[in-house]
Amino acid sequence: MRTINIRILYDNGIEKEYAFDSSEELTAAEMEIAIREIKEAYIIPAFRGEKSDSIGCLTFESGGQEISVNLAKVAEIAFAIR
Repeated sequence: MRTINIRILYDNGIEKEYAFDSSEELTAAEMEIAIREIKEAYIIPAFRGEKSDSIGCLTFESGGQEISVNLAKVAEIAFAIR
């Protein structure tokens, strides 16, 4: 089973890595589409400084726990399919 790994470097220098849990088995192409949609909906607008109700926090499940990332405190974010 493939997973989407998310590596986050915060402004304060702390680096965290998470594996995105999906309830569905996705193909590599479907994962690429999902990553692109996440970037377009959350990452790019947040890094541009755009404000709205849906931008600013990225929430996902990893290791059975809900993870919430305040994008205003993120210096760098990277996605990888493994």
